[in-house]
Amino acid sequence: MISFHLPSGAFWISWPVFLQFFESITISSYASDYYDIREVAKFTQSSIEPIPTFHFHVSKTSIVDISLLYHREKRRSDDRHTQSFVLCDVKDGVSTYIGTKVAILQTHRGSFTHWTGSLSPGTYVLIPFSTSFWDEKNHESIRDYTLVIHSKIQIDVYVINEPATLLADCLIATVPQESYIKNKHNDFNYYATSGQCSFIMFIAENLSSNYYLNIDIDMSDSVYIRNSRQSYITHDCIPPHQKQIIFLVEWTNKRDQIANMSYVYQTSFIKQSNDSVPTINIDQNDFHSFRNF
Repeated sequence: MISFHLPSGAFWISWPVFLQFFESITISSYASDYYDIREVAKFTQSSIEPIPTFHFHVSKTSIVDISLLYHREKRRSDDRHTQSFVLCDVKDGVSTYIGTKVAILQTHRGSFTHWTGSLSPGTYVLIPFSTSFWDEKNHESIRDYTLVIHSKIQIDVYVINEPATLLADCLIATVPQESYIKNKHNDFNYYATSGQCSFIMFIAENLSSNYYLNIDIDMSDSVYIRNSRQSYITHDCIPPHQKQIIFLVEWTNKRDQIANMSYVYQTSFIKQSNDSVPTINIDQNDFHSFRNF
């Protein structure tokens, strides 16, 4: 039996039940002078599903502590789950100005993701996400998570289901501020997350004013990966002055398995557009949709 009292932040749980869900325990004191915000939501099941986003305003500079906890069934289950969150400032609440000052990406393979830092006055959007459930085989899995925010000042959080393209915009905004592998050319750029990230994301940018950028990617030699496009071979045609998240790949190997991620790509410029393969549902705000500069 579990009893929970919000004002004190304390709860009781039997030791056998604790061992079923948790791997370790840390003894610490409760910071009673911190404001405590807790929200429960679900990870999405596809690249077109609207995603829960958490909007809040910081009135003055404050230390903010963010924790993302996945409600996995048992602690001893194979943990092939990757979860992350991205935190961006939003200029005057206008979604077209995202991450101009703050664009933080925190990733972790496991059930607990954490970040602590100082936030200046402003409006922010926080988006927890995972592509682990975009595979149809995982549609019956538990997708619940709890987002916990501690701050020195009072913060009011508003939960809004936003198009998946907002997540894409926030992730793209992290490119200048996070450690990405950058491959720049005269008419196009490629960006890929570095080894510091718990997933691999590939972003392509068409700098041409007149031509479409064709890009074909083949990752057939990879093993124990999960691709957000649900395919190891992709073809995309990016319009002029547009950018796109081509794929986001997570690892699926168990502890005794060795994963490998490798891909080759070919590019060309053409005058006429053609369809992406697999299809990108742009009219449904697909995560992989083309985005403006």
